[in-house]
Amino acid sequence: MARRQTTLILTRDARGPIAPLEAPAGIRVVYVVRPGDEGFAELDSLCRSYDFPASWVADMLATGAEAFAAIPVDPSPSLRAVAAGWLTRKPFYVDEIGYTFTPVPEGDYYFGDFVEPAWRGRKLQRLLIHRRLEASAAAGRLWAFSMMRRDNPASLRSYQAEQFQPAARLRTMRVAGLGLDRLVPLHPDFPHGWLFTPGWDMPFSLRLRGRNRG
Repeated sequence: MARRQTTLILTRDARGPIAPLEAPAGIRVVYVVRPGDEGFAELDSLCRSYDFPASWVADMLATGAEAFAAIPVDPSPSLRAVAAGWLTRKPFYVDEIGYTFTPVPEGDYYFGDFVEPAWRGRKLQRLLIHRRLEASAAAGRLWAFSMMRRDNPASLRSYQAEQFQPAARLRTMRVAGLGLDRLVPLHPDFPHGWLFTPGWDMPFSLRLRGRNRG
């Protein structure tokens, strides 16, 4: 049976104005770029609690990725963050779609958004998107990108609240281990980065790919 999926690439001009947005009462936000930074232990504890490999956070930071984490001011017994969001400026393999995404030109790719179920509804995802936008602007980046499935309305609302717009749509159909994809630009003024996976270009802007990882 064929499996179909639609993924949106969202883009925002990182040079555009960013309105102030404060953390809700009882939450502090930390910026983690190396294992010794404040908040690393709480971020690492959050990821380990969802069965990420023990070295995953340190390994991601070692590649140049950066993270923001939301941590309760009054620490819970678990001593872990309750939300996190990541960014990278390097090519990044997106396992959900089987492509490597490069945030060009001069962009940051936002990924790894997560909010603990008990803390949802407090706009923590939007808060961490906002903090990443501030970091992108401070670093002189031109564009901010993210990617999500079309059937994820909560995340889509969070990004659109921070003025991200759909820049492209990737439609994927997989049959017997083979993928047939079509990338469609949606916005004439916004780039959508560069997606790559080994495969073969077909007519009508289609791409055929096999079982191997991109």
